[in-house]
Amino acid sequence: MAAPDELEMTLLGLAVYQSQRLEFALYGLAAHLSHLPEAQKEKRFRDLTPEKFLRGDYRELKSTLGQIAKVFGGPLMLASDDLERLIEDRNLICHNLYRLYHAGGARSGERPHEFLMSFNQRAEQWGRIIGGVLSHLREAFARKEGRLDEFNMSEDDAINRAVFHEHVRQVLEANSRQTP
Repeated sequence: MAAPDELEMTLLGLAVYQSQRLEFALYGLAAHLSHLPEAQKEKRFRDLTPEKFLRGDYRELKSTLGQIAKVFGGPLMLASDDLERLIEDRNLICHNLYRLYHAGGARSGERPHEFLMSFNQRAEQWGRIIGGVLSHLREAFARKEGRLDEFNMSEDDAINRAVFHEHVRQVLEANSRQTP
């Protein structure tokens, strides 16, 4: 049984960080969208507010990344096989990586470097997708409040929007193939 090396531990730390970052971003979106009918059906989101999310007791925020994606993924055009795979891989990293790679599991003897690098790249991509959603929401809120002249779209916002638009195109294309 090979012990994890320094690169594996670094990649694992980054994967946990990326996972928490995505979960935080999605939870933040959920806090602003808890009024949606989809959210009102779920007790865990019914009373969620941005204030509770940012300043409340973190132990009361018990929803998982998968639960958040299930409820809010559709309305935000985030739901996709890619997101489901990312969540599955996140769960593997958090709950079964040791078993799979170091405790006689199916990949024992292998190093998880490639798997972790791939996960981190995909998580970074999802950070951009969510950044695109947030950029659109900030612009919509500025427009609604009559403060569009104060809205400033950065170069990073433009990149994130392009990544989000490509994701939406792919989701719509995949959905059109599934619909008879």
